[in-house]
Amino acid sequence: MNIGYLPDSFGQSGQMPMILNGFGITRSIFWRGTSERMGSNKTEFYWTSDDGSKVLTQLLPLGYAIGKYLPTDLDELKKRCDKY
Repeated sequence: MNIGYLPDSFGQSGQMPMILNGFGITRSIFWRGTSERMGSNKTEFYWTSDDGSKVLTQLLPLGYAIGKYLPTDLDELKKRCDKY
């Protein structure tokens, strides 16, 4: 599966969905370049360009540390995962 992986961009182009779609890419994941979660508690959303191009996007809620310090207790791990 091809994914537009943009983990460390200091800003995002509004035309990126159009660019990614031009390469047949329909999914994206990034961390930086937006205002936190844009007033939402969701980490997944459709990112849409002015021309209507869109990609299903995952915002990394904890940046590079998303998988760091995972709890070893299964119940605690589930609690952490359920937050996102």
